[in-house]
Parts: sequence; structure tokens; C-alpha cells
Amino acid sequence: AWRCVYETGYVVNCYGMVVDVSEKVACSSYICIDRKWKDGDKVEVSLPMKMRLETLQGEDDFVAIMRGPILMGASVGTENLDGLVANDGRWGHIASGKLVPLSETPVLIGTKEIVTCYLNSLKPMKGNTLRYKLSGIFNDPKFDGLVLEPFCRLHDCRYMMYWLCMTSDGYSAYTKRTQEEEKRLMALDARTVDAVSVGEQQPEVDHKMKKENSETGMWKGKKWRDARNGGYFKYTLSTNGKQSLSLMATYWGYEQGNRKFEIVVDGTVVATENIVGKWNKEEFVDVEYKLPETLVKGKNQIEVMFRSEKNSVAGGIFMLRLLTE
Repeated sequence: AWRCVYETGYVVNCYGMVVDVSEKVACSSYICIDRKWKDGDKVEVSLPMKMRLETLQGEDDFVAIMRGPILMGASVGTENLDGLVANDGRWGHIASGKLVPLSETPVLIGTKEIVTCYLNSLKPMKGNTLRYKLSGIFNDPKFDGLVLEPFCRLHDCRYMMYWLCMTSDGYSAYTKRTQEEEKRLMALDARTVDAVSVGEQQPEVDHKMKKENSETGMWKGKKWRDARNGGYFKYTLSTNGKQSLSLMATYWGYEQGNRKFEIVVDGTVVATENIVGKWNKEEFVDVEYKLPETLVKGKNQIEVMFRSEKNSVAGGIFMLRLLTE
């Protein structure tokens, strides 16, 4: 008996013997070859690695391309690679190159079934192992000719690893819906001096978070942090020596309960908030608080605290940014 540890449906061809083992076999089961063996008999096991798509958790329109167990990717250019090589600075691990709108990246057009069928029709490039030229499958013909290859081979370049994948009609609607939002976020990023993705471990460690009676969670795909019953959470943010600064906090626009709190910068209360009933809309809301120049003048960093009142909640906060004018 031969131990079968491969995926369901693979075919085993047995050379030098008349044995039919082409039927599908359950994973971790056995294929039995009942015959009289003689010297020189050979068994060839064929394990074809087909292309498949794996959906990004929580984002049904984004997929990774796999060939068997191998993650595939594609280089999309080498321009604007500022911050490519990390240093030992506080944010040395963060690439600081120019951001590219999603609308300017290659998108796979078609249902997941159609795209998978297309990928499995590709032949390797001549003289290359596991390299495939992609054409006729993108939102824009300018991306034709991209080379799909194992992600582990890609370095010193911009690359695609997770791809937006949708039908042509779906992509048109998506583009219309996201263009204005992308434009807004790009402008916001251009103003951002420092930012904290609250509730995420590494950004909070990087910004020296301290807390008391504080909790985190997830809502609408975004992480949040709050503080309860007189508790607080605070971060240290870099000013980069700039003086005309504002603090921007992202809230959910339809909060319930008691949510009265103070925003404190280096011990000075800069705002008192009550976000219950303030917007009454089920979407995220950005609120900008102008900081007095006396609080930031001559400083390279400031400490920002959200402090709840007794029997109340501060937040939740979904994103925190320090902005220039």
C-alpha cells in the first residue's frame, strides 16, 4: 500500500503496470496497488499544482493567487522606493515612498471562476520556471505583460500580492464609489505628520501607549480603542518640529450610551467631547481639533490623552492623526 498525503483528485500514473488509480482519493487515505512486483517496476506520482484564488479574510473582493502552496506575485515598478531599506530609527521599518491610488493598480476583471480558469490556461514563459505573462485580464491594457512569479523571488520593487478581483460592471461601480474617497485620503496623508492605527499592537508600541480601564475591539472592519469610567489611553506623537498642527480623531457616527470625555495634550485640556447624538449617521466621522501653538512650539513630540468621565466612555477612537495646516 502507498500512503496518499496529497490533495483530493490528483492522478497517479504507474509505469510498467496495468493499474487504474485515476479515481479521486480522499486526503490522508490510501491507494492500494495489488500486483506482483518485480525488479525494475516504477511508480510515478504526479502532483499537479493548479492555480487558485484565496480570498482575503474580511475583504471578499481581494484575492491572493496561489499555485499549489506557492504564493504568486508581480513586480509593478521600481520608482519612488524611498525608505526601502530599514534603519534603526523609531519608524525605520515604515516605507515612506509615494502612495499610489488603488485605481492606478492592476485589477483582475471577471468572476473568480473566470479568472481562475484564465490563470490555469497560462503556459510558463520559455526558459523560465514558474513565470507567467499576464495579458487581457486587467482593468487597463497598460498592465498587460506583467509577469506572475513566486512572491519569494520579488525584491527591491513595488509589487502586487493581493489583487482586487471583480466583474467589469462591479469595477465601474466600485471606481465611482472610491475615487473621491481615495482623493480625500491621499490629501489627508499628505498633511499627516504622525498617525496611530489605534488598537493595533505595533503602532501602539511605537507610540508608547499607556492606558487604564481601556478596551479594544473591531467594528465595520476597523479596530477601535476606548477608555471607561475615568480611565484613559494616551500616545506619544512626533511633531517633526512643526508648529501649526491639528489633531484628528476618527469616530463612529452613531454611538450610544454615555460618551463624555476630554482630550488632553501634555496635561492641557484641548477639547471636551460628547459624541452621543452628535451626528446620528452610520458611518465613520473625522473630527479635527486645532492645537494651540504654545502647546507644540519647540517640541519634537507631544503626549495625547483621551480621558473618560466617571460612568462614561472615551471614544471609541478608530484612527488618530497629527496634521499640518
